Amino acid sequence: MIVYIAITSIMLLLLALIRRVELAGEGGVRPYSRGESAVRLVLVILFFVMVIPEALRVNVGNDYMKYVEFMHLTTVKGAYLVTEPGFNGLVRLIYGLCGYENYLLVFAIFAAGTAAMSIIGTRLQAPDFAFSFFLFLMFGYYLQSYNTVRYYFALAAILIALYFFTRREWIPFVCLVLFAACFHKSALVVLALWPLCLLPWNLVMTGAAAALGLAVNLPALRGLWMDVLVRLYPSYENTVFIGQVRLSFVNIARCAAVLLLALYDLRVRGVRKKDLPAVEQFYFNATLLALGIYVFGSFVPEVSRIAYYLTVTQIFYLPVLVLRGRKELRVLTVCAAVLYFAAFLWKAGSPDIRILPYQTIVFHDLPRILSEVTQ
Repeated sequence: MIVYIAITSIMLLLLALIRRVELAGEGGVRPYSRGESAVRLVLVILFFVMVIPEALRVNVGNDYMKYVEFMHLTTVKGAYLVTEPGFNGLVRLIYGLCGYENYLLVFAIFAAGTAAMSIIGTRLQAPDFAFSFFLFLMFGYYLQSYNTVRYYFALAAILIALYFFTRREWIPFVCLVLFAACFHKSALVVLALWPLCLLPWNLVMTGAAAALGLAVNLPALRGLWMDVLVRLYPSYENTVFIGQVRLSFVNIARCAAVLLLALYDLRVRGVRKKDLPAVEQFYFNATLLALGIYVFGSFVPEVSRIAYYLTVTQIFYLPVLVLRGRKELRVLTVCAAVLYFAAFLWKAGSPDIRILPYQTIVFHDLPRILSEVTQ
């Protein structure tokens, strides 16, 4: 845990430096100025601080060894592959260039790609980069990328796609979604979920959606949905995920808190939701839809993989709400985010996360993979 606290502390210091430079520039540094050069240098340092510990890890993450096996199977002729073509093709390319199964390089490349796209996606659209990236870290998106590397690589690409989506630039948006889906097909859900968040949701529409959510949870329909999910993800068949109902109380509380803060902001300013800028309405609806998914989709295996495509917008929405509020509200939001991060670290050694203890290739050897054990 000390390693993760140290890494996060260094990144927070770098974010504080960026914020100081940008505030000194009176609302933003000018292109090609000394301030902009300093910010870019700090961003490069931030990138390496994110990548190095993740690239040097070994057997860290509940699916690390499973991924080593997945990579091995891409080289086995006729093997059944559950991973997407983009992942398989990249692994084959790296293994071919190296002349051996260099899975450490694959993990390093995914770590670098995820970090770079996360920084770029946040930098492109954050009203306050330092605050938004602080939330990105506190909500665990960085440390969770030590697990499910395909998914968080795709999520980072979707973060950039969000920039184009909010500007109605459909071609680059769709291209980025398809690129992300080549590594984790769950990314395709944004093609349906994000447009839904553009609709002018009111109480009647929200009530109808809630009624539909209740209907979906009827035993007969739930079985139908599970059949569909098993067809989409055959690896779920005959696993503990099927039929397991797990309410994510922490994520439900987080979405509810953001919505309450948004409603408070509307009341204080005396503004109606429909009069908000389009991007704020989208952020509000994304959080509302995520709350509905967490509540009514609790039977869906690893439902957060769907909801995260919606809740990731909160790293941009919260700064909008908080920075125009009172100073006490900012302090409260920062404290809540830190507590959220502390809660995540507290359970980081649990079997479903298992990023603790941290191990590195410098000091530890890799256990044998499944294919080696069964030979």
